[in-house]
Amino acid sequence: GKSFISTNLATILTQSGSRVLIIDADLRRGYIHKYFNIDTQPGLTDYLNSQSSLESVIRDSNVSGLSVMTRGKSPNNPSELLGSPRFKALLEQLSTQFDYVIIDTPPVVAVTDGIIIAQYAGVNLVVARHSKTQMKELEKLQILPPTPKSLWLLVLKVQKLCSLKARLKDSMP
Repeated sequence: GKSFISTNLATILTQSGSRVLIIDADLRRGYIHKYFNIDTQPGLTDYLNSQSSLESVIRDSNVSGLSVMTRGKSPNNPSELLGSPRFKALLEQLSTQFDYVIIDTPPVVAVTDGIIIAQYAGVNLVVARHSKTQMKELEKLQILPPTPKSLWLLVLKVQKLCSLKARLKDSMP
């Protein structure tokens, strides 16, 4: 789902020579580290709790131009950490060091962390799964605060594309 899309988007952006950082901000159950075969620690929470330096939590990946910041140790207070002035300052600093900063968040409809992070993003991408995500869940997105710089984009992941193509072909005259 969303982590797969985030990782692939980050990789595609590096192909133009851009410097890209992907941050795993799903502090409860994030697994961006598995895509890159690196440890979760040190990571974002370790930096936000002043337990690690910024240099130690930004790691190179096996993709040229792509750096990774894992979630770090699971905290007791993820929403408070993401809403802190230190997180805001971190994003401001990173925006000067990288061409793109991709932040992978927990599901927006599950916890408030994604909504907290959305206020700092230039573009917010919402990933919904076809035949799984309920319309009432998507309607909850209306509570998100609109900002002039944000674009809310909905991507539907069609899981059974082959059967869909077959049905469309059968319905053609």
